[in-house]
Amino acid sequence: MRKAVIWVSVVIALASFGYTGLLRASHEPIPLWNKALMTYGGVFCIFLFLDEVGRSFAKHRKERSVELYRPRPTPARRPGQRVAVTRSEGTQSEIRLERASPDTREPFRKMVTAFYTETLALEGQRPELDAAGNLLGVPVSQWLTAGAYHPLLVMHDDKPVGCCVLKTEVSVHALLLFYIEPSLRRRHVGTAALEKVEAFLRLLGANDAIVANVSRSNMRGQSFLQACGYRPAPNEEDGPETVLFRKLLNEG
Repeated sequence: MRKAVIWVSVVIALASFGYTGLLRASHEPIPLWNKALMTYGGVFCIFLFLDEVGRSFAKHRKERSVELYRPRPTPARRPGQRVAVTRSEGTQSEIRLERASPDTREPFRKMVTAFYTETLALEGQRPELDAAGNLLGVPVSQWLTAGAYHPLLVMHDDKPVGCCVLKTEVSVHALLLFYIEPSLRRRHVGTAALEKVEAFLRLLGANDAIVANVSRSNMRGQSFLQACGYRPAPNEEDGPETVLFRKLLNEG
């Protein structure tokens, strides 16, 4: 029905305007009924044009809406990759770094203990603790107070969910440890936090390299660093139990 009305109205418009052109060419007066048909046809064509524009816009908007809310496929996981290694665009929560201090010693100590407990377990060992639950042989107090170290808490939605310790030297900055709670791995938190660490070093004026020694049994840590742009750089400091990873800070 709609198509029939459109066709009839368009034919009327064309016929009335064409007849008017012939009358003007022969200098004859235009009858009132032809003026009425021209008015009807012209108004109809204008509204038909606006209707088509509106329909086209609505269709495009609907298709765009469907595309925006279409689920995205999850990237396939690579063998041996068990920590957060994808880029930070997947997380909607704020990731930031906060310098650990004596006031935040307890959450920092818990994260450091969790780090050593997990990494030593990969080698079939347990950390040695004193009566108060503090790690023996790990200089947590020195990290919190000495100027050469930067102890950092990883904050996720204003809650500590990880930590790292940096040691700054003349030409190389060492990542002594890096830890993210297991419940937040594969949710882009670790990669976002490591990017913040690298940005922090650049703000300090560092433009050389950052290195990290990783246990050979810690395949998760090795996969994580390689996914973040670090590459093995064996040298005389490597031992039979560790692999030295290196990344140039000026490479981004």
